Amino acid sequence: QVSPVQRAIMRSADGLPVDLSGCVSGTHEERMKFHFGCSVLPPVRPRMMVLETGVRAGKTMVSAGGIVRSSLTCRFRRPPEGDEIPDADGLIGVRRGEVVRTPIVGPTLDHCRKAFSDVTNLMMRSPVLSAMVVKSLINSLLFRRPDGYEVLIEKVSTAAGGANLRSTWLAGAFFDEADFHGAEDAAENLEEQLQAVRTRMLPDAQIWVASSPWSDSSPFHTLHSKAFGFPSADVIAFHSDSRSMNPSL
Repeated sequence: QVSPVQRAIMRSADGLPVDLSGCVSGTHEERMKFHFGCSVLPPVRPRMMVLETGVRAGKTMVSAGGIVRSSLTCRFRRPPEGDEIPDADGLIGVRRGEVVRTPIVGPTLDHCRKAFSDVTNLMMRSPVLSAMVVKSLINSLLFRRPDGYEVLIEKVSTAAGGANLRSTWLAGAFFDEADFHGAEDAAENLEEQLQAVRTRMLPDAQIWVASSPWSDSSPFHTLHSKAFGFPSADVIAFHSDSRSMNPSL
């Protein structure tokens, strides 16, 4: 069962109104300031969601749902802008047969295991979503959207400068336990990985970054601190203890 706080994350990710009046304690405004650092969120779908929560709060499960939705709904084709030259259909973007990926990124493939398992379970346990699955392997899942385009959701280990994230279109991206990525001066730090995926994201695709807190000087901590209380079309930052988000603990 989805908790009010978990539901609030998903609604904020879609730019929809959030209602936290059903929480165990506190008024709606008090809970908003605790979880989002402000009382009002912008009515837009942000490019990035940054979640900092305690362990066993359900952040990986929620984020897995977020990247599946992103993969299903982001725009593969769009009108040209400026001096862009359109294809025969008057649009630009992904062409038939081009590879589109949604990477689940971690320092190693083993760090991606829980997130990929949640994605697989979500896809395979739904009659609607499972009918879209073309191939499911140990490290990847390929599905075909209703518009006929295919998306490969896969585990990806970090590489220097995000080199293995720049080569294809991206329908979403998920960095789980992001506070455990490399330090700011490391060759495989979080900031460089995020910059790599930003340049390849399709319109309306989302980046999800989630972690339990570990260091107060890490790139993840800096990213979350700068965005918390200042939601925008670019990023919404969220914070929660475990029990507020998952009352079943």
